[in-house]
Amino acid sequence: MPNYVIYPKRKATEEQVQKVRQDILDKGGRIGQEDSLTGGICITFDYDEDIIKPFYKHPLIARVERNSEFATV
Repeated sequence: MPNYVIYPKRKATEEQVQKVRQDILDKGGRIGQEDSLTGGICITFDYDEDIIKPFYKHPLIARVERNSEFATV
């Protein structure tokens, strides 16, 4: 079950960010949580990992990252 964090472009309006959310849901993704500080949207797809590829070139998305644990030593 692949997990990703999608970051909308900073200049995106709330209406445009809502469109990104809807695009995620339309592709079969689930929105887990949203970070108000970074604007990141945590998403999960239950199947095919290739479904995330169009979001890398989405005009309203700044970047896409795999969501993983972060640890400091």
